[in-house]
Amino acid sequence: MTDWATILDEMASSAQKEIGKLKGTAEAGFTLGRGAGGDITRRIDRVAEDAVIQVLRKRDIGCRVVSEEYGELTIGDDREGFWVIIDSIDGTTNAIRDIPFYCTSLAVSNGDNLRDVFAGLVIDQYSGDRYVASKGHGAYHSGKRMEPSQLGNMTEALIGIDLSGVSLRVARELSQFISKTRHTRHLGAAALEVCMVAEGRLDAYVDMRNKLRVTDIAAAQLILTEAGGVIVALDGSNLDSTLSLKDRLSFVAAGKDELCSKILGSVLKRG
Repeated sequence: MTDWATILDEMASSAQKEIGKLKGTAEAGFTLGRGAGGDITRRIDRVAEDAVIQVLRKRDIGCRVVSEEYGELTIGDDREGFWVIIDSIDGTTNAIRDIPFYCTSLAVSNGDNLRDVFAGLVIDQYSGDRYVASKGHGAYHSGKRMEPSQLGNMTEALIGIDLSGVSLRVARELSQFISKTRHTRHLGAAALEVCMVAEGRLDAYVDMRNKLRVTDIAAAQLILTEAGGVIVALDGSNLDSTLSLKDRLSFVAAGKDELCSKILGSVLKRG
């Protein structure tokens, strides 16, 4: 039986070692082209992704890989049906500029949808802290079980929100919501911000840009739900997607259903 917890931990450590050599350097930001997901690939992205994939190759782990840089590839014999979803660096700009908020996101699924993810790890690549979850067994931050905030009042909540490159339409939809909040933050790494919701450091996180891919959120969404939080699409359904880089996601993540519903009502002008 494959010990995915150990494998994900080894992959995270391998990425950490290589990222540590480049973070904050001019070489880290050198442009290598565009990755499979369409974003510009920097040297630090490629080096980190090569490091985590090499762990799978060395261990001869049969799987299908979905990654930001290489897209979809098959390693070994994938008859067991495992998918490994990789974002080698979430928050590349932060890493290049040595802003201490970026991470590596790793998840494993036994099906071709987000709902099939059964193991996830997000490593804060600045501090080395690890957020891990296994379906049905809870979520942990550096060994301590996580519990999200139970705050239900939107006016008192600390809410992460990504406004980068939002369309004029989305900006208008968000304006009423933002006016009702007292505290908002944008830190630059969605996976890590959702993990902060999972442990109650943020009360909620909102991304309505329809730009995120499954690689950005596969691990963090499992960590949040295993901690007891919620993450939903903008129609209120549980967040789901195929494991394809073609799909784009918008969502609301929160520690409590009540807060999630209030945010949805506000951003969609339903409340």
